[in-house]
Order: sequence, then C-alpha cells, then structure tokens
Amino acid sequence: MVTLKDIASSTGVSYETVSRILNGKYKGRTSNSRRLMKRILSRASKLGYRPNNAARAMRTSSSRLIGLVMEESCLRAHPVVTETLSGINESLEAGGYIPTITSLSGIRKSTLDSRIFREHLLDGIIIMDDISTELGKDMSLIIPACVMINMNSLKPYCCIRRDEFDAGLTAGRELRKLGYRKAVYFDSRCEEKPDPNEHYSAADRLSGFMKGFKGSGNEIQVVRGQPGDIHGFMDKHLMEVTRDTVLVAAHDLRLFSLIASLSGHALRAGKDCGIVTLDDEAGFLSSFPNLSRVSFPRYEIGRKAGQMMVSLLQGRKKECKSIEIKGEWICGTTTPEVD
Repeated sequence: MVTLKDIASSTGVSYETVSRILNGKYKGRTSNSRRLMKRILSRASKLGYRPNNAARAMRTSSSRLIGLVMEESCLRAHPVVTETLSGINESLEAGGYIPTITSLSGIRKSTLDSRIFREHLLDGIIIMDDISTELGKDMSLIIPACVMINMNSLKPYCCIRRDEFDAGLTAGRELRKLGYRKAVYFDSRCEEKPDPNEHYSAADRLSGFMKGFKGSGNEIQVVRGQPGDIHGFMDKHLMEVTRDTVLVAAHDLRLFSLIASLSGHALRAGKDCGIVTLDDEAGFLSSFPNLSRVSFPRYEIGRKAGQMMVSLLQGRKKECKSIEIKGEWICGTTTPEVD
C-alpha cells in the first residue's frame, strides 16, 4: 500500500505538506502553491494512493459518514426524494463526507438500539420527511450533528423545509385570477387544522389553497381518499366538471391517478377543464412538460441541507439558520384563462 511517506519521498516535499494536500486542508492561495497541489495530487494518482479511512477514523475520531434517515415508503413511493438525495450527495462530497442511507425499514424506537446509533458510527445524520418529531429528537440526542429536512418541527437552526402553505396560497390566487370558479381538491389526508401526528405538508397545502382561491362565488370541493377514489368521483360527478373547473392534485401521486381518470372519461386537460398539481416530479414532467404546477427546487433543498451539515461539523453553526423554501408557480397549458 502506497503511503504519504512514499509520496513525500518521491516528490521531495515534506510529509506534513503532503498530508495537508491529500486531506483537503491545503489552501492553495498562490499560483506556486496551486502548482504544488497539482503535482502532489498527480503523483499520488500515478502511485495508486488510496486513503486509509479506517486509520483516519482512529486518528481523528471521525468516520466521515453522514447517515440519511428516512422511511422505506418515502423512497419507494415518492420518486421526488431522489432529487433531494442528489443535492445532499453533492454538498457532502464537496465537504469530504460520505452519505449513507441509515434506515429504510420501519423506523421506530428500536432503531435507536441498532449498531449504527449505539456505537456512534456516524459523524452526523440528516433526517427526512415522515419521521416523527419525538423520534427525531431522540436521534439528535444520540448524534447531536443533526439536520432535518421537511420535518414538522422548525427549530431556529439546522432545519430546512418546503413552504407548503405558500405553495397552496400562490396556486389558489393564480387560479382565481385566471377565472376559475370551482376547484376540486384531491388528497388522501387533508384537514384544514393540522394533526400533530401527521406530516405538516397536507394541512398546510390545503389551508393555503383555500385562503388563496376563496372569493366571491368561488367553490372548493375537497375529495379525501386513495388514488383509486378519484375514478369513482369522476364517474359520479362527470357532468359537474366544466371549463371553469380546475382539478387540483395535492402532489404527484394524486396527479398520476387524475391524469388517468381524465383520459378514461375523454376529458382534455386545459380544454374541458383545468388541472394543476401543487408539487411536481422531474420524471413525470418529461412526458407532461406543460403541466401547470407549483415547482419546488428539491435538488437545491438537498444541496443546502448538505451544506448545513458540513458547516455544523466544522463548527460554524451560525451559518445553519433554518429556512423555508418557497415553490415557484408555473402556469402551463393545462390552466388556460377562462373566458
């Protein structure tokens, strides 16, 4: 195995300097120092140098591993999660850390007894979406370097999440300006008053939309249920869907069923009625790019979460103030102005 001493000997550069360069601690502020960095990195590559992470972990008491904690259903049922993971990966890699998915099975109290928590194998954890506030708090007590994405709790530091209320509010206002008089809102779990045991997104989206769309004579019908229930609703209320009606999918999973139901009833989105989603997904949009929607920068959310984690581990907590990310309203061809 090629060592730092081998590289130092073959280049005539001190061991300390080689160590700093290969461990990413050499600043390279001048042209001479940048040339030195390039020479050392090139020589290390030619010699086949590979960092000994086990030795580094023993020396620094750092594994350089960041655990990504999420439910299996979140990754399996919501393809949008992969966009966030890509952003996290970019920031962590740039900071010299390695992301690892910590738990995909049902996350519960017993998860805290697993080896990865019990033996403190992680430098930090990033907790995502449908993990309960109580369990997230317990995890952060074991591993204090903790960043939370889209969790119910929004603490002053180390939290980043989508502003779902603003997404609903913005869509409601824009649709009202376009002349829509009736909105049919589809979601599985949507109550105006949030249930503390449920994820904040559903209630926030609905309450925001109702506030934005309500106006003189406007009507909002909320349809709660599973994706298959959309077909039953359309069968029963087909004649009530007119040009000034907009069908609102709370998120991409409802959108899939809604598009299929429209097709099955020979209704044209943007012609016979409006259709909009309050959350989009890159894969679906590749085949339906002109969909009217609220779009969240999920990759950017992940990137910022990764940056928070790196800053936190480097002792710069003041740079980790919590933020809410607003979505962007995109008026596609599926919500034309109503005559």
